[in-house]
Amino acid sequence: MIDVIKISELIQAKNKELDDIRKVLIERSNARDEAEKEYNKKYAVVLIQLKNKVEFEFEGIKIKEPPAASVKEIAKGICFNEKFNLDKAESMLKIAYKNIETCIAQQTANQSLLKYME
Repeated sequence: MIDVIKISELIQAKNKELDDIRKVLIERSNARDEAEKEYNKKYAVVLIQLKNKVEFEFEGIKIKEPPAASVKEIAKGICFNEKFNLDKAESMLKIAYKNIETCIAQQTANQSLLKYME
């Protein structure tokens, strides 16, 4: 049977884990913001260049003066790498949120157990 001291130690360890996850959450939030900034910047530049009839080569295909209706989709395609980085950063941030939620649930269980044992 787990004693009060052991549960207190578990709570302290979980507090440290929560603090570590909080730091990761901040880092991943900053990384996501940076990825969004890079994507938006590249997308805007490519969009302006396409509208100004700048020629692009994408996957071996030359793009020059695309139809106006296609410009936004083509710009998104050209910015695929930045979009991938943004999506990945968002996924990593979501994982950090899930980790902290799980850790909080575990901490709540430990605290309830401690309260029950006292």
